Amino acid sequence: MTLAERALRSGRIHTERKITKSILGHLYKRHGIKRKKVHVLVDPPTTEITDYVSKLNNCRAEVKDALAKGLEIVYVDETYFTRNTYLRQDYAAKYSRVVATKEDLYTPYSGAVAAVSNDMGLVYFKSFNGSMNGNCFAEFVDAVSLRRKRKPFAILMDNASYHKTNDLKEICKQLEVT
Repeated sequence: MTLAERALRSGRIHTERKITKSILGHLYKRHGIKRKKVHVLVDPPTTEITDYVSKLNNCRAEVKDALAKGLEIVYVDETYFTRNTYLRQDYAAKYSRVVATKEDLYTPYSGAVAAVSNDMGLVYFKSFNGSMNGNCFAEFVDAVSLRRKRKPFAILMDNASYHKTNDLKEICKQLEVT
């Protein structure tokens, strides 16, 4: 990627600032960054594409089956936040290593998980300290079911490991959640 392409990309990301090729070049020079080559993957490997397409088609089929059964789809996702953003690691000078201290790596963080549906909008929201685990997520699914008055529903979520625990599968079976 050329400096001009990087400046253009930075300009799109940070729309409030104008970053030209010369400004980006001066920044690199000031911080000892030599021309780094950034390889942009234009075409992903075909095996990943076919794997992705087959998973997407399976997901579509499962959603269609749930809708055919008259189940409402509830979309669930979680995110994590930290109070400290480690800006010093954005760039590294040529022939230098990125170094992070123990404090940088083990900074406290918080998370939030939300469930939304087409009919109810925001079904349930929960914030928490630390990371999500299987028990915490099972409690969240139970709370969503309670908010929906224990009516059966289908959950659409990502592939996090705690979404596949045996306890969660058992609770989903009891609550008629697919």
